[in-house]
Amino acid sequence: MTEHVQVCRDAVGPARAPRLDGYEATYAPLGFRCHVAGGGTFTGGVPAYANPAALALAATAAVLAGAAALASRHWAARTAPAARA
Repeated sequence: MTEHVQVCRDAVGPARAPRLDGYEATYAPLGFRCHVAGGGTFTGGVPAYANPAALALAATAAVLAGAAALASRHWAARTAPAARA
């Protein structure tokens, strides 16, 4: 049994587990959905904090990249030789 199937069985419960007919993983937002024949879709496998944490990490990376670009520009301007006329 694969890990995906076990996650789905845990998400849908023992009564619906025999009717599992597929699953789907999404990356934006992070998610894992299990499909049950005639019974809808259930989420599982991705904790509730994963999407806010991923968003916070992406925002932090963007801010740090911007700060690095500004610091590099500032440092280059301070260390560049004076232009001759």
